[in-house]
Amino acid sequence: MRRLGSLIEAILKKRAELFSHDTAEQQEAQQDYENFEQSYQQQLQDAPQTLTPEQQQQLKTAYRKASRLCHPDKLADEFKAQGTAFFKALNEAYRRQDLQRILDTNTRWKRGRS
Repeated sequence: MRRLGSLIEAILKKRAELFSHDTAEQQEAQQDYENFEQSYQQQLQDAPQTLTPEQQQQLKTAYRKASRLCHPDKLADEFKAQGTAFFKALNEAYRRQDLQRILDTNTRWKRGRS
């Protein structure tokens, strides 16, 4: 879950976004995403994070880089809402010392802000 959770989360979110009408499929997809997101976040919070000094430095560096990329104050108006969501996720990952999540957030933001 720790290695693939963010990928599964992104897939479920995209699935929910694909349905543009308020259909049963869209509601089911949205519910699947919300259920997974809740259980994934709970699992991440429950799992202790122990980082080596090298990983802690990597976390700090990756966090600073990612925060410069997606900070809402640094973005054009069209990206502020998306940047705010990324920034909140980034801060939560940093609080939990979740290096992989920060690296994933950084990569996702660079790939096209999706």
